Amino acid sequence: MNHYHSTDYIESVFSPSPTWDYKLLQLDPGLLGYQSYVVQLTEAEFRIEMLRRTVRSIQLKRSRVFFVGLLVQSPRPALWKGHEAGNDIALIFGPSKQDIIIPKDSIVVGLEVSIELASKLNLMSIEPGLWKCHRSALDVFKKNCLSVKCKNRSSQLCHVLDEATQKMALQEMISEFLSTLVYPLRLSTSRQYEIAGQVEELASFQGWDEGISMDQTSDVLGIPLRTIHRSFKELYDMGPQSYLRLVRLHHFRQSLLKGGVDRIADVATSVGFHHVGRAAKHYHTLFGELPRQTLKRTFSAQSARS
Repeated sequence: MNHYHSTDYIESVFSPSPTWDYKLLQLDPGLLGYQSYVVQLTEAEFRIEMLRRTVRSIQLKRSRVFFVGLLVQSPRPALWKGHEAGNDIALIFGPSKQDIIIPKDSIVVGLEVSIELASKLNLMSIEPGLWKCHRSALDVFKKNCLSVKCKNRSSQLCHVLDEATQKMALQEMISEFLSTLVYPLRLSTSRQYEIAGQVEELASFQGWDEGISMDQTSDVLGIPLRTIHRSFKELYDMGPQSYLRLVRLHHFRQSLLKGGVDRIADVATSVGFHHVGRAAKHYHTLFGELPRQTLKRTFSAQSARS
């Protein structure tokens, strides 16, 4: 079965799932422009995703399925916990949290295989993490992945293929992917990533309050202010205050999406904003709609379900 999905709203990218914990942060202002194309097979799922905006994706795989993600097309490398991961790198998901910044105008391929088939093919024995790939073999694999999308979106080919043929095509795709792997990269989190994480942890402890001072943050953490600014700039292409405001805006949005809101100003204050009008302006710039428009959509959706 094939599925095509598109949305301009960060919260609509994925449906809630018991097999994944995830958090998505949109880092570029404007409508998201997300599109995905999924080929659902009996024992696997093949997914192609396209994004117009830069997104930070924090994910933890809770099920024992085999899952690998690759950048097919990107104007610059992704960042994995502060390290560059270009188009010749595959990320095999394991039991640990993954934190990836996917650049805008990127195409990402994901392949998920059931535990039963993965065990038969010895996929579960592959060490999780970043893997260096044979560039030429990977180019062939990516080309074939995109050709599957092109053929299936127009012809709905998977609806007419029998199960045996689907399984054979899937195993060929997996075998082709395995031939691209060269060696795992032994990388720990970068220093910039660790510094930004400490700042975020302190901001969370302080309730993401808009009045957080970077001078005080620098003193509390014992990290030079210049180092903090450089770390955020290198990771997120913005300063720490701009990034913390962006996180605050996402919290604002999540609160509005839960519904049951009497006053938008109260919600803005509860997530750390001191100036509601300015918060609404930043909200509109980032998400392409005003808080009251988000609330109206939420109310309409909840009314339709009741």
